[in-house]
Amino acid sequence: MQLIQSYPRFISEFIFLSLILIFFLYIFYIKQAELNNYIPLIGVYAFSIFRIIPVINKITFYINNSLFYKPTLEIFYDEKSNFLRDKKRKNLSYKKKEINFTNKLNVNNISFSYKSKNYIFKNLNINFLKNNSYAILGPSGFGKTTLLNILLGLLRPIKGSVQIDDKNILSCLPDYLSLIGYIPQEFYYLEDTVQNTILFGKKKDEKKIKDIIINLKLINSTNKNKINYFLNRNVKLLSVGQKQKVAIARCLYNENKILIFDEPTSSLDNKSINEFIKIITSLKKNRTIIVVTHDINFANNFDHQIDLSQSK
Repeated sequence: MQLIQSYPRFISEFIFLSLILIFFLYIFYIKQAELNNYIPLIGVYAFSIFRIIPVINKITFYINNSLFYKPTLEIFYDEKSNFLRDKKRKNLSYKKKEINFTNKLNVNNISFSYKSKNYIFKNLNINFLKNNSYAILGPSGFGKTTLLNILLGLLRPIKGSVQIDDKNILSCLPDYLSLIGYIPQEFYYLEDTVQNTILFGKKKDEKKIKDIIINLKLINSTNKNKINYFLNRNVKLLSVGQKQKVAIARCLYNENKILIFDEPTSSLDNKSINEFIKIITSLKKNRTIIVVTHDINFANNFDHQIDLSQSK
């Protein structure tokens, strides 16, 4: 890739050096001019050319980048245009459906496979009760990530359904997703402040955000200046464990009732894992916690362990 990107530089340098050489040959072999008379002019041209080359290389680099991302932007634009056209044609007017999540989230007899391959799940049943914590276990390839994607509404089962308080999540997906807080294995963040990362466009409630970061032990102080200093720090300067807590803080600020974690301890040291267990223990008092993990010892800290290798 680097070699391909360097081609324009080689080409431009070759062209400019060729022009200098042609100019040199024209002056001395066709015009029969004396060398001393044209040395300053050749020097000015050569200096100007080598000053211009880096600028041309940058322009070429940005043009290549634009061409590289153009197909992605075109797909995004087409999808947006299609959505707006369909919305106008069908006159969509989604009515909010109140979901309180009073009882359980259940995987009801679902079967799933990718295209014509073998079933990942067949007639799988799981009940996730309110205010309980669950660890989903299983070797690689047994569908842990697939199950998460089904719970998040990203994949649809071939058979069966996911229901929240006996309502199919696909019939009320926007409202269902408002209950979900998803913390992936690698937390994606903008290079912005801790505060803006937590708020993510929502209106600031100073007391609420302060209580959250103190309860998560993101800061061990109640001093207003220290809290403001931390909230204005850039997220990229935080440790892996702190970034994970910021992701949890965003979910708590949004008041998500179901928290889903994908391999939360894979990049944490033992101290951070112990802190995470304490956080989970405190959160499950009024939330449902679902965690995917390979670590059996870690899984024993949860109310329920679900081994997907036993479901096949």
